[in-house]
Amino acid sequence: MTLKLCTILIFSSMLSAPGFLEGAEPERDIEYDTKHERDVLDFWPALTSGEPAPVLVWFHPGGFRDGDKSQLQKNRSEMLQAYRNAGYAVVSCNYPFLSDDIDHLEIVKHCARAVQFVRSKAKDWNIDPVEIGL
Repeated sequence: MTLKLCTILIFSSMLSAPGFLEGAEPERDIEYDTKHERDVLDFWPALTSGEPAPVLVWFHPGGFRDGDKSQLQKNRSEMLQAYRNAGYAVVSCNYPFLSDDIDHLEIVKHCARAVQFVRSKAKDWNIDPVEIGL
């Protein structure tokens, strides 16, 4: 194998490796509410500056029984980078799981609170509080 081909393969594997993302580092484990220990989110700023950015708010899969906000960067880093390259800020949220005390409707309230919190951070994060996708 030539040195050039070896360098290309190593660089390509770095680009596809979980956690390799260009741009500003995320703010992690930001508490969006105090009602539950899982009421935390990660925020990645848009890669563009100037006008307030639209926001993608991502809730991890897991059937309300498992999963974690870190899945976005670990398993969907290409999607995360594509949104940021397109000028979006990205938020990845945790929420409480189903339990004897928490049902689906309660989880939806926590998710709504996360979106409400994101909107409240519009000035601090330079995001558009109206342009939010879930």
